[in-house]
Amino acid sequence: MPLGASRLNGLSRFVSSAGPRTAATLTTHGNAQVDTAQYKFGGASALFDGASDGISVSANVVGVTLTGDYTIEAWVRIATTSGSKSVFDFRQESTGYPVYFISGAFIAVYQGGTTNGGTLSVNTWHHCVWQRSSGSILMFVDGVQSGSRTSGTSINWGESDIGSNYVLGSVMNGHIDELRVSDTARYSTGGFTPPTSAFSSDANTLLLVHADGSDGSTTFTDDVS
Repeated sequence: MPLGASRLNGLSRFVSSAGPRTAATLTTHGNAQVDTAQYKFGGASALFDGASDGISVSANVVGVTLTGDYTIEAWVRIATTSGSKSVFDFRQESTGYPVYFISGAFIAVYQGGTTNGGTLSVNTWHHCVWQRSSGSILMFVDGVQSGSRTSGTSINWGESDIGSNYVLGSVMNGHIDELRVSDTARYSTGGFTPPTSAFSSDANTLLLVHADGSDGSTTFTDDVS
């Protein structure tokens, strides 16, 4: 993953331990937009053109530390197998927090080094999951586990981006739908059947982006319902 020393967008993401979480503010940059031509659920998805696109995630100033199980997941449709295509980046700097992305055609996780998992096909919707279970990050494509990482798996959630990394590099070239971050391991480590409907927000949901809306819109929301 290309690294750098600065970031253009994004503040801190938080969840209150005292009650219902506050919705994050999602701010687009580049040409990131709602696209109704391609979607997995809900009639629309987020489109990224592989240039300087991204969606910055911001909220208040309280951070979330994820030291136990967690799940980062999304439906992803890549337009090319060339280059690195970020799905979600927790980092504030060039080291530390993980970034979850597609490396060429492989689902992958980066934190001081890259670990690859299963492969994705071009112009095809795939359910991609990065799940921390019992200290290891397991990667799944369409319910099949392939690839794992056992080091550097905890998260101190600071600045974050959807579809690009913290320096607006490794931009997604394709679509993302139904992105969800959870503070629990949602899936069986032995494999599972991918979801057949849009996600619902629950007590374990830290961020949920349905990417629905009118075609060409740059407005995205975090579902806290």
